[in-house]
Amino acid sequence: MPDIRTIEEHTRLIHALRNPKVYPHPVSEIVVVETHISTVLLTGHFAYKIKKPINFGYIDFSTATRRQQFCEEELRLNRRLAPNLYLDIIGIGGSLTHPVLGTSEPWEFMVKMRQFDQKGLLSNLARDKRLEARHIDAITEQMARFHSRAKAAGPDEKWGEPETLFQPVLANFAQIRPRLGNAEDISRMTRLAAWSDAEWQRLKTRFIARKKEGKVRECHGDLHLGNIALIEDKVTIFDGIEFEPALVWIDVMSEVAFFVMDLRERGFHFLAQRFLNGYLRQSGDYGGVGVLRFYLVYRALVRAKVTLIRSEQLESAVGREAALKEYQNYILLAAYFTRPKPRVLIITHGLSGSGKSHFAQALAERLGLIQVSSDIERKRLFNIATHDRSGAERGMYSPEAHQHTYDRLAAIATELIRYGEQPIIDATFLDAASRARFQALAEELDARFLILACEAPPELLRERVRARQTANNDASDAGIDVLEKQLANRASLSAEELARTVRINAAAPLNQATIDLLRHRLDGK
Repeated sequence: MPDIRTIEEHTRLIHALRNPKVYPHPVSEIVVVETHISTVLLTGHFAYKIKKPINFGYIDFSTATRRQQFCEEELRLNRRLAPNLYLDIIGIGGSLTHPVLGTSEPWEFMVKMRQFDQKGLLSNLARDKRLEARHIDAITEQMARFHSRAKAAGPDEKWGEPETLFQPVLANFAQIRPRLGNAEDISRMTRLAAWSDAEWQRLKTRFIARKKEGKVRECHGDLHLGNIALIEDKVTIFDGIEFEPALVWIDVMSEVAFFVMDLRERGFHFLAQRFLNGYLRQSGDYGGVGVLRFYLVYRALVRAKVTLIRSEQLESAVGREAALKEYQNYILLAAYFTRPKPRVLIITHGLSGSGKSHFAQALAERLGLIQVSSDIERKRLFNIATHDRSGAERGMYSPEAHQHTYDRLAAIATELIRYGEQPIIDATFLDAASRARFQALAEELDARFLILACEAPPELLRERVRARQTANNDASDAGIDVLEKQLANRASLSAEELARTVRINAAAPLNQATIDLLRHRLDGK
């Protein structure tokens, strides 16, 4: 019975598996795709993934028993997100030159997957500028749901402990530093290492709290566009890490950071912020923002390390140069994530139907703001689904509930500002008292206070509210009766408030002038 222990023996097996007659289904052509840890055979309808007999320390596939175990783990973990893609584990028997699939006496193992068109990879869609908001929204929904259901680390397990989660960070620097020869590169890496160490020290108690809150879970571990595909127009997330538990049992915000970083590095800044805001809106995990920057820097450095190592393995000078340029992009991105932002607190102001949520979301995506919705948080307090219209019957709009909702908004705003982020609180803020409260909060936190006023003619407001009620696809419950009361009792902003206000013509699309104006106000200009 063969016992594959070398790459040469693995290569001989792959050569034999290129024979279409080996397979129990029709095969017209076989395409072989290699990574540094596995070989994939594309046969048309199915893909077969075989692990290489390697041992890199952190990845040990050196024996058939270990390869079988990791095939089983790969199947278990990836079926959580892609059950229709991961089909089975196939045993290989026979001989090295004449392998037999599905034998009762296997000596090698491979994962059988449903094959899909590589054009559907989101990394390819991104390259061709065909990545859309709807794709990101689907990923957001899947990941928020996935994280909520994933197993949480137990109190006696090491996962999520400050010392445990810092080991991969230290390993990154240890693997990058010896490969640097340029003084500027070494200096930049030294600054990033110092920042990471200082942040880790500062956040230790927060990391401990995150684990106690159940935020350290069995995640995907490798969430980037290259591991997501559009299959039959449905987003499918696959190829999660199976070989190292420390890379899987992580804070959910580390996983979020990976995808945000990946989108930003590819130039999709708007979509990165859309994903982050969508995830926070669905999960309610605003406390995770406190550790987000730490993980953004870590994730950028992971990719920097990978590209730097890859550059050493490339024979082509052009390829090496491209890889080194990619490395620099990741390092510059990591440095960008360490920069503090000006302290700002923004509130919206406007009647129902004025498009506050729409404009708040659009500006948040373009300016890197964190949007917090009163409609969403009110329903979260009452444990009501976003599109559930039973809130009024359950006292969701009583004066007490209104107070509780604004208390929650204030608490989230405080948290976000202290974490170094810029929140935009999406609520009506029609009464002067609520605006004054948030202005006082901004002053207490030494943050600039701005008002985003959305204005539209009454008839347009009525038309939008009616349409919203008919569509029933919005978190807001405000109907025509609510709007009419608002119109009858509305009061203008004071002169002092107008000095802090950016006004939006809500009857027209968001224009660049408004975006630029708010950007200048954020910078204190």
